[in-house]
Amino acid sequence: MWKASPRRLRPRRAFLANDASEALLSKFAATPLSLATSRRCFFFKRKPRGALLGIEGLETPRDFPRLAAAAVQDARQELLGVEKRPALELVSALDNASNSLCRIADAAELCRNVHPSQDFVASASDAVQAVAGYMGEVNLDAEVYQGMRRAEESSDFANIPLEARTVLHHMRVSMEHEGIHLPESEKVECLQLLEKEQQLSFDIIQRQ
Repeated sequence: MWKASPRRLRPRRAFLANDASEALLSKFAATPLSLATSRRCFFFKRKPRGALLGIEGLETPRDFPRLAAAAVQDARQELLGVEKRPALELVSALDNASNSLCRIADAAELCRNVHPSQDFVASASDAVQAVAGYMGEVNLDAEVYQGMRRAEESSDFANIPLEARTVLHHMRVSMEHEGIHLPESEKVECLQLLEKEQQLSFDIIQRQ
C-alpha cells in the first residue's frame, strides 16, 4: 500500500547567470573601494540557521528521529479506528497519515543521499527506517485491510468520487500483494526482511 524504498538522487545541475554576474561585477568595479568592501561584507554575512528543507523544527541531526517519531504518532492517531469509518473518511484518513509520514520520510531520504554531514546522514537514515517500519506495519494490518474490503462493499462506495474509489481499490490490492494473508508469525518475519532490504539498498547506494 505504502512504499518507502531508497532511490538514488541526481544532484541538481547548478547554473550561472552570466549576464547578472557580469553586471554585478561591473557595479563593484565602478564603486569606491570602501563602499564595495562594505557591500561584500554584507553580502557574505553569515545568516542564522533556519529550518532544513523548510520543515519546521528540523535544524540539527537529532531533530530527524524526533520528527519521524512524531509523524508516526500522528499517523497512528489518524488511523485509530479507521477500519470502522465510511469509505470516503477511510480514504481521507489514509491520505492524511501518508502525507504526515512522507513529509518527513522524503526529506530524510533526500538528506541521507546528499547531505555532506555524516551526522545528518546517520540521523536521516534512522528516520527513514522508523517511518518505513511503521508503513510496513500498516501494510500488514488485518483490521485496516478488512476495513477497506468493508468500505468497497458498502452501499456508499458508488457515491464517493472516482479518484477515492480508485485509491481505495489499489490500496486494498497492494496490501494483498504485500502479504496481508500471511500468518502473524510470517508477517513478523516479513517486516524484518523488509527492514533489512531497506538498509541493504541504502548501503549499496552509498558505496556507488
